[in-house]
Amino acid sequence: MSEAGPEPSVGWARAFLAPRVPAYVLATFLVMLGWYGMYTFLGTALEYRYGSGSSLTGVMGAS
Repeated sequence: MSEAGPEPSVGWARAFLAPRVPAYVLATFLVMLGWYGMYTFLGTALEYRYGSGSSLTGVMGAS
């Protein structure tokens, strides 16, 4: 009595066939690349700017 619903997708890679999804994935990748690229050197930059020890630099980075 029940009708069959839409056929389930074969895999997660089929999501890239949807319109604009590759652009969204690329934009997200570039934002994350920028964020983690900056975050990598944040401790060194704070230590250079404020001349503090590593424990204070960690507190400044966490806030």
